[in-house]
Amino acid sequence: MKTFPILCVTAMVTIVFAVPASAEFYKYKDETGAIRFTDDISRIPEDQRPKVKQYYDAPPSQSTGAENDQSSQPETRPAEEETGEGPLAGVEQKRKALDAEFDQLNVELNELREMRADMETKKQKVEYEKRAKAYNQKIAEYEKKRVALEAEEARIRAEIAAKEAEKKAEALAESEKNSKSAE
Repeated sequence: MKTFPILCVTAMVTIVFAVPASAEFYKYKDETGAIRFTDDISRIPEDQRPKVKQYYDAPPSQSTGAENDQSSQPETRPAEEETGEGPLAGVEQKRKALDAEFDQLNVELNELREMRADMETKKQKVEYEKRAKAYNQKIAEYEKKRVALEAEEARIRAEIAAKEAEKKAEALAESEKNSKSAE
């Protein structure tokens, strides 16, 4: 008779702490406006769930590098960027640093998943929550850097386009001037 309640409690604890093996996670803003990431949609406020952004990550056995993330790297880049020359060279260096940071964040995410799967004690759960909170802060910092880099790149590309348009306009004006003087 004593084993039945113990079995029930054990079963309930197992069910409560069972963790899905999903590789999806969600991005949302909390009530303070901070960007948060979670793999549990029930932690997201209900009013934000319709607009939450969902991401998929490679399982730990697969590559977790940014090479699988098409959104973090443009498909083609001008040769001057790849050679480290031209006005976008600094942006390219920053992008490489961000890509390395992204790879490290993926490694840390997989470590957190393993840690979560192996949690058995309250102390382990507290440590996991502490590391998960620190990870969320790193993700928020990464996201700020990524957005700032995209803005910097867009600004530089707009300046380049404006200079090219100015050169074309000057060339056209010169061409019209030469054609009028030839008549």
